[in-house]
Amino acid sequence: MDAGKIAGEAAYTAISEGDVSFEKLEEIYEKPWRATLGHDIDMSLIVKNCFINLSDEDLNSLAHSLEDMKFERMSLLDLLQALFKADKKLLWDLRVLFKDAAKEVVKSKM
Repeated sequence: MDAGKIAGEAAYTAISEGDVSFEKLEEIYEKPWRATLGHDIDMSLIVKNCFINLSDEDLNSLAHSLEDMKFERMSLLDLLQALFKADKKLLWDLRVLFKDAAKEVVKSKM
């Protein structure tokens, strides 16, 4: 929905101004889209790439490490901490995501 809204606004602006060049569309669509939705997509790709490379045994081990967790009250940071306890290598593989989640926690407490 957000990408569609950004695209609609960009199309309106470009057509209204008579400039539908690549440069104009990059300025009024691509940059705002990347600044909002792009970050979430980048973080999702990091997680996907990390987990897709895990073996079945590793995935089973991680799943079992979360058996006693209460997911309805769990934040992303809580989930990451539980997973890191189960597999220390994940801390390195997902370090960008972990830093990002920590920033969100700090920002929400301000």
